[in-house]
Amino acid sequence: MIRAILAGTPIAVYLLFAWLVWNGLSRLHARRVPMTRVVIVPLLFIAWGSAGLAGRDVGVVGPCLLAIGLASGLAVGTRVQIEPGQRCVLRPASVLPLLRNVSIFLAHYALHVAAAIEPQRQATLMRTDAAVSALCAGFFIGWLIRFGRAWRRATQANRVLAPPVQALLHPPMR
Repeated sequence: MIRAILAGTPIAVYLLFAWLVWNGLSRLHARRVPMTRVVIVPLLFIAWGSAGLAGRDVGVVGPCLLAIGLASGLAVGTRVQIEPGQRCVLRPASVLPLLRNVSIFLAHYALHVAAAIEPQRQATLMRTDAAVSALCAGFFIGWLIRFGRAWRRATQANRVLAPPVQALLHPPMR
């Protein structure tokens, strides 16, 4: 049965899983990355979560879970050092992004596999999948808002400090 499940899994799912693992493993080491690279995973999960909610009857639970996810994302620190002049971010080493992203992926995968194996439970399983989608989309929207605020503060601080620092580094010639 496991062989049939794996054989029936689209190649794109394997590619997404491999990319999430690779991306998570890259987070095991502190590194400087372009700002645009920092927002790829959150945008991916927001899109995936939104797609998981589209066309599903989520009732009042969906918006509530979206709000809970949003509050969680806003509460979690971005844990990055922002270098706006370079448009880069210094990410600390952490295993948490790998664990979080793979857990989200596996939750969605397991729910879809279970729905395929037990069609009589499909409606319930897809409501659960929509709940996971709402929580995840909300979390990453909140995280992006918090990151955007931190980026804006760092950019504004950089503008305020830049002229005096520039004058110290390169005094005018007399």
